[in-house]
Order: sequence, then structure tokens, then C-alpha cells
Amino acid sequence: MENLDLDITTSGEVTETGLVLRPDLSFDEWQYVVQSLFSVERSINWLIGDALAYGEDKFGEEFAQAVDSLDWKRQRVQNAAWVSRSVQHDTRRNELSWSHHALVASMDKDEQEMWLQRCADEHLSCSSLRKEISASKIVDADNPQETGWRWRFESFNNTDIEIVDYHSGIQMRVDDELIWFSSWKDMMTRLVAEVAHGNYR
Repeated sequence: MENLDLDITTSGEVTETGLVLRPDLSFDEWQYVVQSLFSVERSINWLIGDALAYGEDKFGEEFAQAVDSLDWKRQRVQNAAWVSRSVQHDTRRNELSWSHHALVASMDKDEQEMWLQRCADEHLSCSSLRKEISASKIVDADNPQETGWRWRFESFNNTDIEIVDYHSGIQMRVDDELIWFSSWKDMMTRLVAEVAHGNYR
């Protein structure tokens, strides 16, 4: 696993709203900045998820207070940390997106590695991976414990919602956002709350 070299501050000024580069940059310096930024963009969910998982383990109540102060949806925080906890560093694949890994996060390590290897070998998109996983969960009368269930519907405001039971976790996809829950109760609580606030209608 390659380390990211993220020091671009010598090439310009980084702010919350932009990047002002020095006027005397060489081509190689400029290229380094661009490559570094794309590396960060590709890895940002992993970086945030690992940092959150570390903070939750080490700081407890202080962590919860810090998360509450972030300008982030709590569910996004939970998703990032959950995927980082569920997919170990030695299972992650540089050539695949974070979303590929999120789709297999509810599985055990062997299943994760099998699906991620297929994605790498067959160049599967996230959409294709989702379909392949769904197809693998078709009801089998001889092996009912292997069966997963899937519901998909469109709300009145055209929000595309899909709910999948992977036995070890519940995945709800709202348009392109993946949300993971440890139980049906947690998922239904979230769904009812969103509807009550006027979302998903």
C-alpha cells in the first residue's frame, strides 16, 4: 500500500475555498500538485473513516462531542467509520473505488476479497457489482441461510431508494448515497425520521 505524499503547501496557499499557486511553479511542480490532489480526492473517505474509527476507539465521549461539532451529516460520519472498520487495510485495493469496498463491507473477509478480486479482474463498475451481489443472493431452497432480500422503490419526489438485507447488515441506497445499518430497527427509525422531515416523499 503506497503512502500519499500530501505536502503541497510549498507550492502555494491552501484555503477552505481554493488554492492559490505560486506564479513561478515549474511544470513538474504543478503536475505534482495536481496528482497529489487527485490522490487525496480518491482516498478521502478512507482517510476520514480511519481517523474517525481511531478517534472513537481512543477518545470515547470526547469523540462524540467532536463529531457533533463537524459540519457533516451524522450518517456520513457513521458510514465512513463503519466501512473503514469493516474492510481491513490488507483487503483494500488501490485500483478500486471506496464505493466498491462499501458494497462488500457487510461481508466477511473472505467474501470481501473474492468480490473485490472479481471487480479488479473483470473491471466491474459499482453498478455492475451491486447487480452481481444481488444475483448471488437469489433464494435457494436448499440454502435458505444464504438468502438476502431486496426492495426498491421510487418516492414521490423521484428519489430512488433501494434497501438490501445482507444478513450481517442492512444497506439503504438513496440515489447514489449508501447508508449502512446494523439492524432493521435502526434502518426503519432513520427512514421514518426522513419521511417525517419531508424527505423521500
